[in-house]
Amino acid sequence: MKMNSGRSSRKMWEKVGVNKNLVENSLSLAKRDLKTAKNVFEDKDYDWCLSIAYNAMLQAGRALMFSKG
Repeated sequence: MKMNSGRSSRKMWEKVGVNKNLVENSLSLAKRDLKTAKNVFEDKDYDWCLSIAYNAMLQAGRALMFSKG
């Protein structure tokens, strides 16, 4: 999805083509971050774990959007 920067347009988002490379890359990043978050959790660094886990969720959400175009 691309955000439309024109203020006069009522359409804020436009659908773009599905890009498998973006989907796979985002999922790979999500898996990496989730693994790191688990390791950081085991070290009892909970604030940092939350930040990394949030980023994993963000990447997974991006993968979903990329998969739907």
